[in-house]
Amino acid sequence: MRNTRRSTAALLTALGTTAALGFSLLSPAATASPPAPQEQLTPAAAPEPSAEEAADAALSAVQAEVAEATAADAPGSADDPARDLTLLLTDLATHLDDLGPAERRTAHQYLARPSDAGGDNLGGGLIVKYPDGAPVRNSCSTDVCVNWVETGKHRPSLTDSDDNDVPDYVDTTRITMQDVWDFEVDDLGYKAPPPDTRGANDKADVYIAEIGDDALYGYCIPETQVGSAWAFTSYCVLDDDYAADEFPTNTPLENLQATAAHEFFHAIQYGYDAGEDSWLTEGTAAWMEDQAYDDVDDNRQYLSSSPLSHPGRPLDHSASIGIYGSWIWWRYLSETFGNEVVRDIWDRADDSANPAGNRYSMKAVTNELASRGTSVRAVFGRFGSDNRAPAHFYEEGAAYPSAPFAKRFNLTSANRTSGFRVLELDHMSQGTIQVKPGAGFGSSWELIVTVDAPPRLRHQPFAHVVVYDGDAPVGQSTIALNKAGEGSTSVPFGSDEVTRVDLTLTNAGRAYQCWKGTQYSCLGRPLDDNLDFRYRVTARP
Repeated sequence: MRNTRRSTAALLTALGTTAALGFSLLSPAATASPPAPQEQLTPAAAPEPSAEEAADAALSAVQAEVAEATAADAPGSADDPARDLTLLLTDLATHLDDLGPAERRTAHQYLARPSDAGGDNLGGGLIVKYPDGAPVRNSCSTDVCVNWVETGKHRPSLTDSDDNDVPDYVDTTRITMQDVWDFEVDDLGYKAPPPDTRGANDKADVYIAEIGDDALYGYCIPETQVGSAWAFTSYCVLDDDYAADEFPTNTPLENLQATAAHEFFHAIQYGYDAGEDSWLTEGTAAWMEDQAYDDVDDNRQYLSSSPLSHPGRPLDHSASIGIYGSWIWWRYLSETFGNEVVRDIWDRADDSANPAGNRYSMKAVTNELASRGTSVRAVFGRFGSDNRAPAHFYEEGAAYPSAPFAKRFNLTSANRTSGFRVLELDHMSQGTIQVKPGAGFGSSWELIVTVDAPPRLRHQPFAHVVVYDGDAPVGQSTIALNKAGEGSTSVPFGSDEVTRVDLTLTNAGRAYQCWKGTQYSCLGRPLDDNLDFRYRVTARP
């Protein structure tokens, strides 16, 4: 029996809220903070969820999602996103051993390749099935094979303008997939996916099919476990044309490119750990879209569900399309430390390198940032603060929304203080208090900011103050918090030079009771939620 680390995180939730989750793939910088004290992650031991329950939930979640997808007319917008089955199919594939015989046969039908014959032990393919007896053709490059049929609903356009006996669309798909392979494996240095064990050769197999009419852009499925770790071989399915009537945003080529970059990165991830936490898998796959095709920018649609728009929601929350919105965190890290930081985090999360280890997502992030002389507390704290003015802290930030404030105060000479207030924060979340000076505050005025946060070593609070003149940050300061979480600072507050002051409070706590079937890292129950951050802002001449 395989470890069920991934089990019920998204699965049990998906049974009741699949439509809300969406599981969409696509639709129509900063400087590292000074080193902080070494942080500790000590998740408490706890029993894992039942493997059989997790497997049944995986199958039910796929059935519900397929029913929802096939009922849709076309992919939606960011508010009603197109579905991406990859996440749910991954859970199902990694839980096959725990299903009963009848359920396993049904699962095999969902996991079957389009080319699998209806009579074999894999069933007929309940998501995509090529016509029985139809010859399956393939066109291969150095590392990728594209498969298609020339009859039935799944055939692409057979136009062959260069008379090379391969349809133009197949040529385009093969070239795009090889370009993606070259970029993600050769240029960025990720491990190549494990060699395919079921195709005509050991190259990565991609199947072309009409899936846009089911509100799908593409998906990848892990197939065969490699060794005793959580590494798997895989195959992918892409749409047959990305036509505008089914995919209303971007051009067909742009949709193909972004989907290929996203889905192939899942194939790479399966070679590291197919059971990794979904905020890492989907967030970095959405991040990869923009790395591979910088001008497409399709992943910007997820910013409405990202920490830029919802800073008070835990970063590792995995029960909504926020898992895709988390790409902005990976973008922040890559702009701060270079693209290799995301690869290095995946290396640390690689259970194939340490099968006996417990190398879940948040621990990998923590260990990698510590190796770079900083901490999650410091970097995530600055992330929340910088998100208030993304145009100044991201390469493409002028196109990003600014994070909202949690509370605002307009101080005047007659009302100079907020008094002590409380902001409640869950783990890996943050909130900003915006303070504006009244007219007539002279250049000698200052703002005294006082923070009484939870104990620093246990709960990892962070407090950062930024002074703005217009929309531009002109000064900033990290409040030094003592062991009790207390600290204060003063900043300029003259109304002629200051339009606002932001105090961003961060709960960077990352302690979990793991394997509790939640929607967070290591399926853990967070131990740092519902924490009170007390603060006071006072103006004085």
